[in-house]
Amino acid sequence: MPRKKQNKILNKAAKDSFTEIITKNPIKDDCFGKVPKEHNTLQTKKKKGLRNRILNRIFRLNKPIETSAKPQGN
Repeated sequence: MPRKKQNKILNKAAKDSFTEIITKNPIKDDCFGKVPKEHNTLQTKKKKGLRNRILNRIFRLNKPIETSAKPQGN
């Protein structure tokens, strides 16, 4: 699937299911690098990657302007 089409789907998913994703799948520690051994399969990694990309897109869409306007770095 081309990246442009993927982004289109991601944007739609992010707008449509903002509250749904947040309420159904609360963010846990294992989303940030620490994956339990039994979940360490390719399939869940793929799903997890897509979910994280959707979540990142959501937070980018809903971020206040002040925080995103600050310069990044040191």
